[in-house]
Amino acid sequence: MRKSVVLWAWTCTAGILVACGGSSSQPPPPECTPATCEAAGKNCGALPDGCGGTLQCGSCPAGQTCAGGGVANVCGAGGACTPTTCAAAGATCGQISNGCAGTLQCGTCPSGQTCGGGGAPNVCGACTPVTCAQLGTNCGEVQDHCGGTLQCGTCPAGETCGANGRANVCGIGPCTPSTCAQLGANCGAAGDGCGGTLRCGSCPAGQTCGASTPNVCGTPQTPGGTTAWVHIFPGAPVSVVGTDGLAFAAVALSGESAPSVAKVDAGGNVLWTQPDPTVYTSATLSAANGSAYFAGFTPSSPPSGFLARYSSSGASRTTVDIGNDFTSFESLASNAVGDVAWIKQDQFPPRIGIIRANGAQLAIAQSATLPVFFTAVALDDSGNAVAAGQVIRSFTVRGQAIAAGPALLKFDAGGILLWVRSLAGASGDFSSMGTTHLGTVVAAGELSGNLTWGAQTFARPSPTSVIFVAESGGQPRFFRELPAATGSFHWSLGVDPAGQMVVAATLENCAGVAVRRYNLAGDFLWARAFSSSSCDMFSAGVGMLGSNAVLGGSFSGTVDFGKGPVQPSTGTRDGFLIELQP
Repeated sequence: MRKSVVLWAWTCTAGILVACGGSSSQPPPPECTPATCEAAGKNCGALPDGCGGTLQCGSCPAGQTCAGGGVANVCGAGGACTPTTCAAAGATCGQISNGCAGTLQCGTCPSGQTCGGGGAPNVCGACTPVTCAQLGTNCGEVQDHCGGTLQCGTCPAGETCGANGRANVCGIGPCTPSTCAQLGANCGAAGDGCGGTLRCGSCPAGQTCGASTPNVCGTPQTPGGTTAWVHIFPGAPVSVVGTDGLAFAAVALSGESAPSVAKVDAGGNVLWTQPDPTVYTSATLSAANGSAYFAGFTPSSPPSGFLARYSSSGASRTTVDIGNDFTSFESLASNAVGDVAWIKQDQFPPRIGIIRANGAQLAIAQSATLPVFFTAVALDDSGNAVAAGQVIRSFTVRGQAIAAGPALLKFDAGGILLWVRSLAGASGDFSSMGTTHLGTVVAAGELSGNLTWGAQTFARPSPTSVIFVAESGGQPRFFRELPAATGSFHWSLGVDPAGQMVVAATLENCAGVAVRRYNLAGDFLWARAFSSSSCDMFSAGVGMLGSNAVLGGSFSGTVDFGKGPVQPSTGTRDGFLIELQP
């Protein structure tokens, strides 16, 4: 077997970036180019175009049905479509599609609950409003995150509501009221940050105010997230999930007696399992040759970083030699052509590298230096790498001053820095990234602070789970807040070729595991929630298999994943892997 080549790597050490042969000017900002049915590999039904519109991909010839072969929006000869049920879809109220052009009536909710009130569409629940104290505000009017408003009081003599740029917080100094545009609001009433109220208009036909985000017009929630299959790993919690984005998933299993790794196909069938004692923290697969990559560290003292590659059949395992001066890996990613990217986590600094799909001898070449501590990476189909990290001290590149704090960066296939998008004014980290085939950049993490992102203002005094989306040229598109994840279990992220994203996390207060889907216009599409009867359930990550989402994790107690209640093996915690349809 030939070894793969790392064509370039970044080392984050002191110094100013020098673009090795790159242009001295930033590339022009591209317009959003809608996807086509052909580019997405679809030939029937409707799907998003990645720019806020909808593609109509036609109908199927005689003898075939849309998704008949088990792939969404692809004609197949799988026979007649089998309608889903309310129970299988996890729906307890309202009307949903049956998956075969019909509809289902799933009932009504008891007193005190509303359909979708808990954040999951077609599931009865009660929305719990936040308080002024939880938001860190003490004056003026703010949203309660359940469609209502809170009156947080007035300021004492000598203080002003919203002074010094801290919206709805008393302070000394003047306050400049926010506008609807600055808040990213285009409908309904919203606080202006200085104790006043803004009237931000109404929504066009077909949209509702606050469909997914307060004071933002959006498409009403549509049914989705139907469970396609469930695979349980008895006594072996799933600790890592990675995919090639197309047809296969790789998982690490942390069973106490026999830790192992496995490869699973898009139908939920385990193709192979191999024992492996390494503590893995990330996984992915190469779409070019089916190899599975697992990154982590050996269970020794001190630990030693490790990158393993299993052949497509699982029969052989090799160590990818990228040097031993590190302790672990932070992130792995792959693209549709089979390239694999990694972040090598040293004591300091981390490095980014790419293992190309063409397979020659491994060689690492340093091309430049950057004062950035990388935390997440993704690859687009052109071989460009996008990364998130912490700028540890300010620097200047091509006349642009980059402040310390969170940042998104993009490098071309040769390792030349294309752009840096600073999130100065915020603090926190991005833990997961993705890109579409059009190059749109998506990052999920936890941030606090104050910054402007496109037409929106992000102002949160405490860490907030959030998604930030940027154009392929780095221009801000939008951000969306997410429910709070518990402890160190941050939101993981998957992006499909059609321009939709899925995020998953373990939620606070024994709320189990949540999965949410958005399109890249920022519209919330659906949410699913899974909880254990024993309050013991954790997400290990989410990835994409085409347009379907794959979620893995562990549980004890009883859980209904959408195919009926499941109980773990006696006295153990089990692993799970499930596929959710769009």
